[in-house]
Parts: sequence; structure tokens; C-alpha cells
Amino acid sequence: MVKVEKATAIILAGGLSSRFGSNKALAPWRGATLIEWVIGRLREIFPRVIVVAKDKQVYARLRSDAASVVADLERSVHPLSGFQAGLRASPTWANFVTACDMPFPNAGLINALWQAYQGRSAAIGLWNGKIQPFFGFYSKRCLAAINAGLAAGDSIETILRNVNASVLSENEVRKIDPHGLSFLDLDTWEDYERAGKLQEEPSIRR
Repeated sequence: MVKVEKATAIILAGGLSSRFGSNKALAPWRGATLIEWVIGRLREIFPRVIVVAKDKQVYARLRSDAASVVADLERSVHPLSGFQAGLRASPTWANFVTACDMPFPNAGLINALWQAYQGRSAAIGLWNGKIQPFFGFYSKRCLAAINAGLAAGDSIETILRNVNASVLSENEVRKIDPHGLSFLDLDTWEDYERAGKLQEEPSIRR
């Protein structure tokens, strides 16, 4: 497995989970919690993992050698505030950002995004005709645009149009992750149950 030693992985865990009904990051997954599973997968690739949360105490049980937890102090639940807190806390210029409810990070796709990121401010993939901002690389150079975007109420998609971002085409993504499972997020219990069944498939199970 390719290691990305010069970047930090940032996991966003500050959402309300309103459609899920409870904190989805703490939902059971393969003998652990969902967020512990995601941390474990990312630690196979990155030397450091940061979890961004509204309430650090919620994640006090996480092993300190697995991930550090930083607080997103913005009162807003705007996703950009999580990007801002994570990038500010990271010790590295390059950072891989994803969400706590995305349990199928594909190492090959992460490596392809890392290669596409070189010389750019960000690198993300395209899936179903849409850019996928919650599975990609971001440099600290993006902080200025993120700060301005938070003040203006912009989306992360708008931010990406204003920075030097590389976008992997859907064809490029499909060659590595044919079903786009890296981008699958578990917004509802129905999503969670479907993902649990996917997890048992031989081609995915680990």
C-alpha cells in the first residue's frame, strides 16, 4: 500500500447527523465505531490523523496515538468551518480531508489524488457529474479562500472554483474505484444498512 508521508488526514465529524437520528460517527462498524474504522483505514496511509469535532469530549475515547481531536469553534455547522479548523491545526502543508461517515476510502484513489495534487492547491474527483469535495487533498493555501467563503456563506464547491484545484475525471476515478464507493456517505440509517451489506461483499471486505 502506498504511504503518503508528507500529508495529514483530516476527518470532519462536526455535523448534526440530523437525518441519521444519532451521532453516526459512533455507530457500530466492524467491531468498532464508524469513526474508529475510518481512522484505522487512513492510518494505513497517513502518519497523522486529525478529527475535527464540535465537542471534543464526545471523542475522548479515541486512542491518542490513533488520532488527535481538535475543536471546531465556529457556532455554525457550515462544513467550511471544519475545513478551517482542520487545516489550521494540521502540522503539514498538504492535507487529505474526508468525513467520518465515509467508510470505504480507496487507497488507490487516494494515491491518484495525491499525484494530481502536486503543484496544485487542491485535488478532488468527479462522480455522477459532480465534484466530490469530501474526499480530496487541500493545501493550507486554501485557508484564505475558506476564511473568505465562511464570511460570505459560500459552499466548498464555490471555494474549489476559486483555487488552483485539479479534478480527476469520472473515467479516471472509475478505473480505480469502479463503483465510487470512496464517495459513499451514510446520511441515513438506510444508507448505513446498505453499506453494511456492501461491507460483507468479498471484493470489499477487509
